[in-house]
Parts: sequence; C-alpha cells; structure tokens
Amino acid sequence: MIEMRAIILVFVLILPGLVDAQSVAGSITRVYWPGGEISGDGYSGSPTVEIENTGSEPHEFYVQISVQDPTGKWHAQGAWFLHTDTIAPGKKDNFRGISIRVSPHYDKMPVGKYNGKVDLYADFYKHDKLDSQTQRNAFDVDT
Repeated sequence: MIEMRAIILVFVLILPGLVDAQSVAGSITRVYWPGGEISGDGYSGSPTVEIENTGSEPHEFYVQISVQDPTGKWHAQGAWFLHTDTIAPGKKDNFRGISIRVSPHYDKMPVGKYNGKVDLYADFYKHDKLDSQTQRNAFDVDT
C-alpha cells in the first residue's frame, strides 16, 4: 500500500511539471536599447523586447530587464519584471514603451557605458529561465 501511494504521488506531483516544461519554450529574438533620458538622478528609457513562443502551447512569458553601470553594479527592480500577453506557438510579441528607470544609490550616475540584460522566464517565480541576452554598451551616460 505504501508503494502504491508513492507511485501515485510521483504521478500527481512530478509528471504534470514535466509535461508542462516540455511544451513551454521561448526565445528573445530582438532587443533594442534607445539612448533614453539621462539626468543626474537617473536614466529613463524604453527598450523594445521581442519574444517568440517556440513551444507547442500558448503561453504567457515573463521578462526581467536589468542594467549594469560602469562600476559593475547591476540594477534590476521588480517593476522591470513584466509579462507578455498569451503568445500562440510560433508567434512573436513585442514589448514597446516599457519605461525603465535607473536611480543609483549615489548622488550621480557614473559616467560611462552601461550594459543591458534581458532574461526570459516561463513563470512568475523565475524557476524556468528560457533565454537571456546581454548587450554591452547598450547606452551611455555622459553628464
């Protein structure tokens, strides 16, 4: 009887996750980082991110946007963790007009080139990272 319960538990808890993981797949197909507005208290810009559903099921994906300042510090805020509409298999969706803002913990933003990073996840809890793209020198701060 104990063996039967263990087998049932495996089917109920593990197998549904395996089936879902196999049908959900996606990729970042394009990222565009505009120059944005730069002032002493931060950077504000609207990168465009294009996501493709490469899986076999319609799915809602989650995107994390981060920037790295010239000192090497990464800035990522919860507000930059966004989700797509449901995307059909083989179709793409664009994020446009996402306004991100980097407000450093110091008086002025360090002058120099900033890197940008986009991570794609299958779920809100970031358990399944599907893709990631980093762009060196995504934008400059020169003030």
